[in-house]
Amino acid sequence: MVIRFFQNRVGGRGAPDVEALRTREDSDRLVTALNHHEPAVREAAASALGDVGGSEAIPPLGNALSDSEWMVRRAAVRALVCILSRYVGLPPPKTGKQQRNTTNGAGVLSSQGKDQNLDEALVSRQVSALVRALQDEAWQVREAAAEALAIVAPQMDEQSERDRLTRALIQSLGDQRSPVRKAAAAALANQRPAELEELSAALNHSDWERQEGAALALSLLGQKSKDPDLQAKVVALLTGMSSDPDPRLRLSAVRALGQVGQGLADTKPTVVEPLTIATTDQDGQVRESAARALGRIGDAQAARALIDLLEDPKESVRSTAAQALDRLARAQGIQTGPLRT
Repeated sequence: MVIRFFQNRVGGRGAPDVEALRTREDSDRLVTALNHHEPAVREAAASALGDVGGSEAIPPLGNALSDSEWMVRRAAVRALVCILSRYVGLPPPKTGKQQRNTTNGAGVLSSQGKDQNLDEALVSRQVSALVRALQDEAWQVREAAAEALAIVAPQMDEQSERDRLTRALIQSLGDQRSPVRKAAAAALANQRPAELEELSAALNHSDWERQEGAALALSLLGQKSKDPDLQAKVVALLTGMSSDPDPRLRLSAVRALGQVGQGLADTKPTVVEPLTIATTDQDGQVRESAARALGRIGDAQAARALIDLLEDPKESVRSTAAQALDRLARAQGIQTGPLRT
């Protein structure tokens, strides 16, 4: 009732009741509502089509990607990926932050889904539209497009299509907005390990934002992979980055190494060494991040470096080192009292 009241207020007298149309699965009238003069109605209609629309909703939703309001464009992106998911018989994808952890996918790849009436060329055009949405002027739309491609990309059968999506997502690693970079990194981590070479090249890009995004993507890839060889390659790449002249990149590398090492027993020995070296970094943020990572990994080899940090000139580093030592002691089954910093 609250949603219905709000929509009637913003749409004025005679505005379509989008929630009622959603309940009745009246996709024809929802498509018509995409052209309503009120942005809130168009946004709600796009969202509803993601729930109940079929192949008939794809072209108008594609057109909605050019809507003047970013909220409508974002809703259209999310609706399209929902419909494409049904194409291969997957449950509706999560949206927003939850979607970044999704590993399933949907796209131009299979005829085994529940909705086999979608034309391959039509779907391919919409995937291209999602790629273009990565360049939208609104960062919220770019983020939604990257999240959508995290679902689409892993399911692409054609190598040329996967390569195209990879190049687009690599470029988004350099986006000026952090949420977009994170979404692109998660999308790349969902792809097949062949993209490791592309990420390696991105680490050497002149744009530090893209380098930072590549480090995040590598850390996510290393965490998800069960392949020890791939994990070793990821650690080697991040270790090289941890000695970069730019302290921002060293910080990104240390954080990524900590994420890879945490909870992955096979990578702990190789991760502890560069993190230990980072505890002597000239930058206080790098030292603090290294201490935090070593505490979470819980390897006893890090104890000496953490003890040395108790004399660090920065209070935040000393405090983090003390907390890390406490965690390390508890991981070894040793009861400790509060450490003085």
